[in-house]
Amino acid sequence: MTSEAANALPDENLIRRPAASSSRAEEASARSPTEGAALLIKECLRRTAAAEEARIRAEANAANARAADGGRDNRERKDADRRNTESMSVLAHELRSPLAAIRYAVAVMRRGCRNEAAVHSVQDAIDNQVTLMLRLVDDLSEVSRAANGKIHLERAPLDLAALVRDAAETSRPSVEARKHRLTVRVPQEPLPVNADRLRLSQVLTNLLNNAAKYTPPGGALSLSAEREEDEAVVRVCDNGVGISAETLPRIFDMFMQVDQSLGLSQGGLGIGLTLVQRFVEMHGGSVHAASGGANCGSEFTVRLPLLLASRITLGDCQ
Repeated sequence: MTSEAANALPDENLIRRPAASSSRAEEASARSPTEGAALLIKECLRRTAAAEEARIRAEANAANARAADGGRDNRERKDADRRNTESMSVLAHELRSPLAAIRYAVAVMRRGCRNEAAVHSVQDAIDNQVTLMLRLVDDLSEVSRAANGKIHLERAPLDLAALVRDAAETSRPSVEARKHRLTVRVPQEPLPVNADRLRLSQVLTNLLNNAAKYTPPGGALSLSAEREEDEAVVRVCDNGVGISAETLPRIFDMFMQVDQSLGLSQGGLGIGLTLVQRFVEMHGGSVHAASGGANCGSEFTVRLPLLLASRITLGDCQ
């Protein structure tokens, strides 16, 4: 090999540059070593600047996302504070009314009323208001126990269709008091579920009483139960005041009341639906509320898993 050929070979001790794919790299290889090096340095600086710009943009996007999350968290905290304030207001109102009635009754008794009928009337008023307060306290206690997992279900096989019929009879006084028409539809065959009879009865009567409460006098209510594949489905429908789109997502929240959005005054703490949801979920089921909006009525759907035929023995579901 001649010395000229040897000089034409690349020096193996030099670091090989990767094959350039850009036009700038190809242009650099065709120029003098100094010009080529300058172009390569320029290209490296350009790529570095682009990478830095991308990094800065990514950090800015992340900062914006964190700011948005912070704003959302702040809104959620404000919503929670507002709901707590509303809850305390509802609770204070519901306790103030019976306390005011009791205070008035005590004042009447202190004046030394000698009319026996009036005295009995005052005593009855005190007893009624104390009973109401105890019911409020019991409801609050139930919600707290359910939320903390301190309620234990006494489950046994039972026929949900029969339980629906019983709930209709239990709620009939409140339905008839407002002159509603109640339609009950249940299948002839049993709907076997593994449930706590007391808690499930609470669920059904609560939904029915709620429908009667928020439906103007002379309204139409319906209660139905049916089998859908491996589930028992109960629906409570009414043509009452309905639920606004803003209230619907929070209808099962504690102290939530439909009348807050409709300007009505129906009374109660607004925790009945919270208990309904808790008890249904404890049974492995679900409850869903639907409404077309104000004055469009509402529908509550309860779904519970049916018992497998292999788990039902003769004499069960009574």
